[in-house]
Order: sequence, then C-alpha cells, then structure tokens
Amino acid sequence: MKLPDKTNTGAMMGSICHTVFESLLNPRHRRFHEQITTEKATIRHCPVVLRYVKKCMKRDNLPDDSFNLLDTMIVVGLMYDFYCTKGAGREIEVEHKFDIVNESPKYRITGFMDKIAKYPAKSLLRIVDYKSSKRQFEGDDLESNIQAMIYSLAARKIFPDLLPIVEFIFLQFPENPVQRLKFSKSSLDDFELYLAEMSRLVNSFTIDDAKKNYAGDKPMPKKGFSGPLMCGRAKKKGELKKDGTPMWACQYKFPFEYYALCNEDDNVIKTSFEDDLVPKTSKGEYIIKKKYAGCPRWNKKAA
Repeated sequence: MKLPDKTNTGAMMGSICHTVFESLLNPRHRRFHEQITTEKATIRHCPVVLRYVKKCMKRDNLPDDSFNLLDTMIVVGLMYDFYCTKGAGREIEVEHKFDIVNESPKYRITGFMDKIAKYPAKSLLRIVDYKSSKRQFEGDDLESNIQAMIYSLAARKIFPDLLPIVEFIFLQFPENPVQRLKFSKSSLDDFELYLAEMSRLVNSFTIDDAKKNYAGDKPMPKKGFSGPLMCGRAKKKGELKKDGTPMWACQYKFPFEYYALCNEDDNVIKTSFEDDLVPKTSKGEYIIKKKYAGCPRWNKKAA
C-alpha cells in the first residue's frame, strides 16, 4: 500500500551502530576501534566516532538520554571479536548481498548479511548479524529462526565448501550478547521445501487470504511477541495509560492522513506523514494528500 513508516527509536539506534561498525571494519580506521576499546571502553575515547554519533542523534531527534545506551551498544559490537581474529586465514566481507533464484524446488531469497568471515582452513563460514532489539530470540524463534536459515541456505549456495554458522549479536545484552545457530543439511533441505510452498502461497495471495489471517484473531501467545500483542491494546488513536503515557498500538491500526509523492503516471513514489516531500515538477511529479482507513480487522469502514 506504500504507506509511510514511523521508524522507531530502536531501529534508528541500530542503524547508527551498523554504520559505525561498517566504517571501523575499514583497515584505515582500525585505530578508532583501538581508541574506543581501551580500558573502560567508550566511544568518548574517540572524538571522530563521538561527533558522528552526536550528529546522528540530532538528525534523528533522539533524546540526549539515549546516548549512554548507544555507547553501550557500539562497545558491545566492537568488543566481541569484531575483526574475527579467532581463527587463522579469515577473510572478512561487509554487507554481503545475495539474490538466490532456485528452480527446483522453486523459490527466491534475497538480502544482506551484516558481516561474513571465511575460514577456509576450518571449512567454516561465520555469518554475523547485529541486533538492536530489546529481546533475544527464544523458543521456535531461536531454534528454527527464519533469518538464520535463509542466511545459512544462501551461504550453502554461494560457498558450498564452507559450513555456515550464524551469530546474532544482541547489542543491548552486554553480559551475554551472542546467540549462535547452525543447521544440518537435512534441515536446510526441508527448509527449501518450506520456502517453495511459501513462494507459491505469496504469488497467489489475495485480499481474501489476508483477511483470514489477522494477528488480532490469533490466540494470545504464551511466549514472545505475536498474535494480538502485535496490534496493541489501545482501542482508539491517542489512548493513554493510567500513568498518562501513550498506550502503544500498531501504527497501522487506526486511520490517518498522509502525503504521497506521485509521478506523471499517477504511481506513488514515496509517502510521508509530514508535508516535506519535494516533487520534481519538471518531470511531472506532484504531491497529493491521502487518507488511510485503518486496519480492516479493527475498523469496519476499512473492511
């Protein structure tokens, strides 16, 4: 539907961390890593990184009190074998892009891996993914993690001689940041069949199918964040909790107005909650104000 998206604070902080990590993996910037990870590690030891983080915080309107958490998250990422030196003969790649089209069974997977390290002598491939979330994986989300399985499957296609191991580094868990996963050949073979079936379902998906699978109609989870919890408990837009703070709800639960940037063929290019889009009028672009009727599960007018 190309609706605008409200980037949450955690995602913005995660983006800042990722950019710092990507930059410090450049051999020319290794001295910045050394400055930060000295005794009582902090980015305050490195003026260059400190200025960059402060600039990003201002750009993203992050509150001043988020700095300490950002500092901790960056330090966690840098302190945990950042240069993958645990093992000889490693080769590091950052933001490794993959796009796998498989014919039998038929599916397609595409994405980026934050960091990979190849250890040919040990026939291992280490796939590192940084997480800024407040929760670590548990239960099925850990044992059969879809992201980890997709990474492992892609790695098996691209690097058939290396055994993939996926490491999730949770930056908000300094005491125990790592969750490590590896999968057997039979598990990945079965996963390919699952992907093929999902691909078939997605390619034939209709609005009627969507209405049969609302999160709000599912049972309340015993663990994790799923089902009705994903919708939020708020029954109306702007509803407050007893302490006066806003009650959380999925950003698409209730109706709202927004702005759309369209091209000369009336196709939506980009959307925003604010009137801050800039059209290229010479190319026939224009801006229109639109209304979203809300999630059809919760709003009869949108059903």
